[in-house]
Parts: sequence; structure tokens; C-alpha cells
Amino acid sequence: MTPFHGHNEEKHTHHSHQTTQPLLVFCNRWLGRQGGAERYLLQIAEGLQAQGVRCILLYLEEGHDATSCRSAFERCIKLSSPDEMGDCVSSLSPHCVYLHQWPYEQLSSPALQSIQRWVHVHDSAVICPRRHKYFLSNSQTCHHPIGWRCAVKCGQFDIAGDLPGTSPSALHTTRKALADLHFADRILCGSAYLAQMLRLQGLPSEKITPLPLALSYTPPQTSQDTQEQQDFIPKMDETSSRPTKILFVGSILRSKGLDLLFQALWKLDKPFTCEIIGQGEQEAGFRALAKLMGFGRGARRSQEIVWLGWRSPKQLHAHYQDADIVVLPSRTPETFGLVGLEAMHHARPVVAFDVGGVSEWLLHAKTGYLAPPSDIDAFSQALRLLIHDPQKRQTMGMSAQRRAQQSFSFEAHIQAFSKLFYEKITTP
Repeated sequence: MTPFHGHNEEKHTHHSHQTTQPLLVFCNRWLGRQGGAERYLLQIAEGLQAQGVRCILLYLEEGHDATSCRSAFERCIKLSSPDEMGDCVSSLSPHCVYLHQWPYEQLSSPALQSIQRWVHVHDSAVICPRRHKYFLSNSQTCHHPIGWRCAVKCGQFDIAGDLPGTSPSALHTTRKALADLHFADRILCGSAYLAQMLRLQGLPSEKITPLPLALSYTPPQTSQDTQEQQDFIPKMDETSSRPTKILFVGSILRSKGLDLLFQALWKLDKPFTCEIIGQGEQEAGFRALAKLMGFGRGARRSQEIVWLGWRSPKQLHAHYQDADIVVLPSRTPETFGLVGLEAMHHARPVVAFDVGGVSEWLLHAKTGYLAPPSDIDAFSQALRLLIHDPQKRQTMGMSAQRRAQQSFSFEAHIQAFSKLFYEKITTP
């Protein structure tokens, strides 16, 4: 077969690689640091290459910091369309193709029949036509398979799909994706919660493998290499007049619960600065809401909301270091919540709603606080407890860091992934 050449190809040749080394081809919409899926993808590729697995990325678009991301792969090949994936993968003859944020139609392609087809499900897109897995009417988490509730509970079942509910086309697209997903040889996901939801949709249990996410975390070098800096011990100063720093990292969308966060913050009586890191199509609306609620002026001049947009990994590290509390106010059930794990590595307590897989890493009253879903009063009370008690912030932060290092070790994660990978490619 004539080798496939993508629309744009970047080659990074590692001369130590031998042709006998196993080859894994990743497929993801983005080359860049767009979100948690991309951060995980980059780190898993780097970890596998360190173990002798050759990694190639097929992608469609370049995102934030794309240039530095290329070094995680032996080659990066840009495709003009997902339809080109089958021929491209066939020409590369890998041991396995590994889909992330990528359409599933090609899983049934004859070109892939002799190749292991793996999929990593990162979000709720394949288990919910709205992609968010909560009811529009009351914001409560949906625990049901796709079906009539998508129309009745989410309403707005319009033909054009212009309203916020479930359209017939969205329902058809999700059912088609589920049907295509049956062609995968292995379906990986980051939490027991998501594994349960996938089984609920009728996917074969033997194909589903929950593999809790992990981060390969090495703090940036500092000029003073003290134990305090190495362990990221939160600075505790009960006499400090600095307002408490609260940090949100995520997409600016209703599903991520910024409106719930603002309502919880509005109930606080102490000064604070809440930094919002991220981007999203609903940012203008949330900026207007924060202004309407009076943050940063008048009686609330000491309670500020600061919008920071996208930040590089180095900048994000500095913001985690400077934060006192990290918040995860999602109303959508998080399929894991990688932001929380980042916070834990930085020894910061997390306040979150108990949705999806969050409780699998956040231990209530030990590494932070879990509030019942969309319970603004409980969320605000958790913030109040941490704002008023610096010692509690420090104790919880250190417990969170130990848990991240012991229970979510990237070394253990990459070993578990490698074991699955080598078992499959060596089994006849």
C-alpha cells in the first residue's frame, strides 16, 4: 500500500527506536493543551515512549501551545478529515489505534480489522445527547440510559436543535456513536462512575476498563530548593490581611457551574479574590452575572472575580501555588475531574459538588469538602470553614498531596496501561 501522507506532517525521529518496537497511533481532534483530555494524552504518550512504545498522533486542529506538544510523539500527522483516519492508520500498520476526542465511525472500517481498536471515553458525549448528563428542569444528575427521558426530562425537543434541550438529530448522533463504539476492542475510562454509565448504555462489560487518571507531575525548578517548596506546603499566616484566594480552572460553561459558584461566594462575609482560568462560549454571560451581583464594587469591593483566560502549564502552576482553595462547582457529573488532582498535587484543598467520579478522589473532610449536587448553601459553608481556618487548609492540603502521590501515582498508572497494552498485542 502506498504510504498515506496527511495534510501537514511533523516528524520527530528518535534514532534509538527499532522497527521491532510496538507502535501505538493516537487519534485526537487537537494537538495542544486544550483541556484535561489533551493533558492526559500528552503525558501518557511521553510515559509510553519512555518504556519503548513508539507513539504517533493523528489530529485535525492545532490548539494552545501546539509546538511544544509535538515532542511527546515520534510523529504528528494532521488530517483534513476524520474520514482519512482508516487509510492513514492502515498505512502505518500499528499494533493498536487509540481514539480519544475523535468520531467513532472509523472503528468499523475494514482497514482496521486486523488492528487493536482502543477508545478512551473522556466525557459524557456518548452517554448523553446533551453531553452533560443532568436534567435541564432541575439540574439533577441523570442516572438513566438514553431513551424517552432525554425528551421528557430535558424537554425543548425541537427539530432544528436550536434550543438547549435534546434534538432528534442529537439523539440519533449519540445512538450512532454508541453503536459504533461496540466495534472497539477495549474501552477505557477514568472512573468507576463512567464505567457504570457505559455499561448502562448496553456496552459489553468485558470491553470496559476503568483506569483512574493520574498526572505525571514535576514542579518547576525554583531558586530556593527547600523542603517547603518541594512539598508545596501552603503558607499559613493567620495575621495576613491578604484576601483568601479561590481558584477555578475549567471551561466557561453552564455545566461547569460558575453561576452556582457565584451564588455560593455571594453568601460569604470575608474578603476573597476568585480567579477564573479558562475560556468558553458563555464567558460574556458569566462576566455580566458577576457584575450584576456586585462583586468587586460597593459593599463587595473586597470580594473580587478576576478573569484570566487560558494559562500555560508554568503559569497555571504559579496560580495553584498562590491559591488557598480550589473549587470544582460542576453541575454536570464529572467523569473524573483532573483539575482536582492537579490541586491535590499542589497541596490545595478542594471544594466540589459530589457529582460523577469526584468522590473517587476527593475524601470529604479529609482532602477537602464534598457538597450535595447543586447545594449552594453547603458549598458556601465549606468555603466559609476553610476561609476562617488556615490551619484546616494546611492540614487538608497536605493530606490531599499525600493521597495524590500514593493513590494516583503516574508511575503506577503507566504500568497498568502498559500491562493492558502488551497483553493485547502479544495475545494471538
